[in-house]
Amino acid sequence: PKRNISLATKRNLIKRRANEAFRVNKEKLYAKLLERNKQINIAIIYQKKEIQTYKIIEQKINLLLNRLIHDL
Repeated sequence: PKRNISLATKRNLIKRRANEAFRVNKEKLYAKLLERNKQINIAIIYQKKEIQTYKIIEQKINLLLNRLIHDL
C-alpha cells in the first residue's frame, strides 16, 4: 500500500517482481491442481516496508507454492 511504499514506481517494481516470480514457478502448482481436478484463487500481499531483491521474492513465492502443493 501507499502508506508503506510511497512512490508508485517502487510499488510497480514490487508487483513486476512478484508476478515474474509466480509466472516462473507456477507450473508445479498447476500440474498438481490438474492432477487432483481442483481450482484455487491466490492473492499475494507484500507487507514489507523495504524493497526486496528479486531473488528473495522468488524464494518466498516458491516456498508459498510448495506449501500449497503439500496441503493439496
